[in-house]
Amino acid sequence: MGDERYRVEPFDLWHYFSRSLFEPAVRLRVDLADRLDADLLARAVVASCTTLPLIGCGFLGTGRRPRWVPRPGAAREVVRVVTADGDHEGRVQQALAAGIDLERGPQLTLTLVRQRDSDTLCAVVNHMLCDATGFTEYLGELSRLYTTLAAGGEPVPAPWRTRGSRAAMRGIGPARRARILRSRFDAYDQSTAGAAGRPEFRHADGPVRLLTRPIAADDFAAARSVAKARGASANDLFMAAFAHAWAVRTGRERVALPSTIDVRQFVVPGTRLGITNLSSNALCSIQLGPGVGLDGALQQVTQQMAVHKSGTAALKSVLMWNMAVGALPYRFLASRFMRLVTFPAVSFTNLGVLADETVTFGTVPVESAHFSTAIKPSPFFQLTVSTFRGVPTLSANIAGDDEAAAFATGVLDATAVGIDALAAHG
Repeated sequence: MGDERYRVEPFDLWHYFSRSLFEPAVRLRVDLADRLDADLLARAVVASCTTLPLIGCGFLGTGRRPRWVPRPGAAREVVRVVTADGDHEGRVQQALAAGIDLERGPQLTLTLVRQRDSDTLCAVVNHMLCDATGFTEYLGELSRLYTTLAAGGEPVPAPWRTRGSRAAMRGIGPARRARILRSRFDAYDQSTAGAAGRPEFRHADGPVRLLTRPIAADDFAAARSVAKARGASANDLFMAAFAHAWAVRTGRERVALPSTIDVRQFVVPGTRLGITNLSSNALCSIQLGPGVGLDGALQQVTQQMAVHKSGTAALKSVLMWNMAVGALPYRFLASRFMRLVTFPAVSFTNLGVLADETVTFGTVPVESAHFSTAIKPSPFFQLTVSTFRGVPTLSANIAGDDEAAAFATGVLDATAVGIDALAAHG
């Protein structure tokens, strides 16, 4: 069986195969008011490999079986220091846009973009290792180890625990499993194939652009209060504002919007999972005909997400992929993956709230922080939101020409304007 710590899990393969379209990654930017100690951070990373040893591995997808291969010394290459040299934002963008050397490793990069009295921490992790929830767990562990070292202590890393999604599914009985597998999603085709000919889904090669729009904490608090009074969550609010903005920009009366769901909430209590991938998608199909504004979108999203939250249908893709990986040869999966899986052209991801303790290293003050996700080449578009100290940041990482960038910028602006309008006139 080999060392379980280095076993290739089903969702490792999912994200590996998706690399034919884009490089799956989770990104983090943390602006600090002082400098970090790069040597202590490097030591903390090495210690953290007890908890997540795949950081120091390479991945080989050739041959009969894929495998994670430990690379001696790779973990010591995670931390890098780059001097801003008068172009701080440009260096930050470069660090965040950098890819992962999959075969050689490491599977995580932490770049300190250094100014005279401060650092910006730019983190990129291979999505094959973990989703955003898993990455948040890892960041909390890394922060704890660094803080211990900075105080002169000896770091004691958390023990390794299984990454296996199979372990999370073991408690699902046959009857419940059958109900989940019988569940159905709206088949409205908003894949790139089904969207052929639509101007918002045209292919357009171009440079990488990392776009962000922060929303003021007071405006978000007011909009969230209005949404809550209408029975909607903060996530419903973001989804509705995005769906409405997309419809306005494209002239489409119907928006099928996949939203990432963390399915850890359905795992059997007592399951001791480590840092891993355990996410699925829920689909909101929103009808926005003439005269239907943000209020109508919010109502539709709230109603549909309530159904997803009260059931376990989101587990369907997790179960089916685990079954496929367990039953089908690797080479067959590799050759048929793009026929078995449809990637939506437009998607939404809420990566949740970043807690201060997750991104606080020692006593270095944090000024701001936000997550973002994969760099999607046109015609793909993904809006990501994360919240730090009550400030949500909308982000979209794209690779496309000026027209594609203008379209993406317009969607982000319209989404932010919608939230501000709800706060002001709700």
